[in-house]
Amino acid sequence: MVESCTLSNDDRAKGRAVATRSLVAAGNLGTIIEVETSRDEKAMSYSYAYVRGPLPVKAYNATIAVHPNGSGATVAWTATFDAAGMTDAEAKADIEGVYEQGLAGIAKEASR
Repeated sequence: MVESCTLSNDDRAKGRAVATRSLVAAGNLGTIIEVETSRDEKAMSYSYAYVRGPLPVKAYNATIAVHPNGSGATVAWTATFDAAGMTDAEAKADIEGVYEQGLAGIAKEASR
């Protein structure tokens, strides 16, 4: 789903670097801009907020966490958001599709 990803640090937040990610979506869907809102290396998690892009949501905040699971790991990706331009059910289905494809990509990379 993502053709390219660019990471940058923006020093807007009172002198603190803010990690920003620009994701170019496949199929000419546009660019998604996200900003990291927290990171916990020990807990293996980070949270981010959706700033703008082609997703049908607003007020989107998500967390990705990795939990040890035997000899492997389980990735949990959760979010809260409001639908924008479609019904709540349609937006939820759209975001679930993004998660399914994203988690499949993570699994593929982890199995290499």
